Formats: sequence, C-alpha cells, structure tokens
Amino acid sequence: PALTAFLRKFTAAFAAAPRYKDDPRYLRAWVALADREEDPLAVFEEVEKCGFGARLALRFEAKAVVLEGRREFARADAVYAEGMRVGAAPLERLQRRYEEFQGRMQRRVERQKRRDAKRHAKVRERRPEAGA
Repeated sequence: PALTAFLRKFTAAFAAAPRYKDDPRYLRAWVALADREEDPLAVFEEVEKCGFGARLALRFEAKAVVLEGRREFARADAVYAEGMRVGAAPLERLQRRYEEFQGRMQRRVERQKRRDAKRHAKVRERRPEAGA
C-alpha cells in the first residue's frame, strides 16, 4: 500500500510536465502503478488520455499483457497492432512480444481443438451405432 501511494503521488506530480511524456522511466512508474491497482486498465486510460509514452513500446506491451490476462485476446491483439502502427520504440521488441503473443494464441487454439476432439469422441462412444 505504501508503494502504491507513493506511485500515485509520483505519477501525479509529474503529469503536467511535458518533458516526461516520452520518458521511459516515467512510463515505467505508471506501469508499476497499474500493476498494483485493482483496475489497471483505468491507469492505462489515464496514460493514454495524457499522452504518456505514445511512441514507447512498453505502453503497448504492458496494456496488452493486462488484456491477455483478462482473456480479452482481440483487444490485446489490437493494442499490439496499434503500437506497431505508430512505430513504438523499440519496435523490434514490440514485434517480438507480439509474435510471442501470437504463439500463445495459436497454442490456445490448438489446445481447444484437442479438447473439442476428445469431447466429440466421448459423445460418439456413448451413442449406439446406427443400424446396430
């Protein structure tokens, strides 16, 4: 709680200073605050409203991770896409994180297909054969 209070004061104290808008250190403080808040997306909304880190990959990566954790996969994908569209730096890292996300989504789809196949196989096992 003390760290959360400190981060709230710290981020608020420099919110009006334009020189910190693209400072990765300041953005990391916002991300740390989001990690500790009950509603991290509200923190990211504030970050976006104020224009902090608009061209920093961290802003997009951190928000996408929160969305993925909430199983809002389409929104997470859109956040990565937006970061790449604006050329957020470092772009290579953002692209790598997006590829990792896509890999997790592919594995998720494959797991779901396996579960569906097992479920269908069990249903077929329980049905009597037609004409038997």
